[in-house]
Amino acid sequence: MAGASPVLVHNSGIPCEHAPRTFSNLIPEDKPGWARTFDPKTIQSGRSGNFAYVVLEDHTLVIGKTTDGHVSLAGGKDVLAAGVARIRSGKIIELNNDSGHYRPYGPYAGQAAEDAFNEAGWDATGKYVEKWPGPACPVCTGP
Repeated sequence: MAGASPVLVHNSGIPCEHAPRTFSNLIPEDKPGWARTFDPKTIQSGRSGNFAYVVLEDHTLVIGKTTDGHVSLAGGKDVLAAGVARIRSGKIIELNNDSGHYRPYGPYAGQAAEDAFNEAGWDATGKYVEKWPGPACPVCTGP
């Protein structure tokens, strides 16, 4: 929240109530395949690397290899957030929105990512960075 305003504001993107809350696969001809997923506790035990993640509409966090792809991790379903988690020694260094199939953006995507990782036992608050901010809000900025 920003000041007394009831508007959710995050790192960038559309800082208003018009930002999307869910994101669909933008390349529907790419069908989901098999994906190896990781239990958060396995990664928290000291692993390092970049991991793909999605947050499903029911707020479930799914983490896998970056080579498996977000569509496969999500089973082709809509997501609240998707991107890459940079993890060093089990700790989150950065969460981002680097997903070519879903292209999530805006404050709700960032909040969904941080909330899902926090719920899974990480300290993710303030670690979300938008690699691309998405479009300007057409309602707030006008034609």
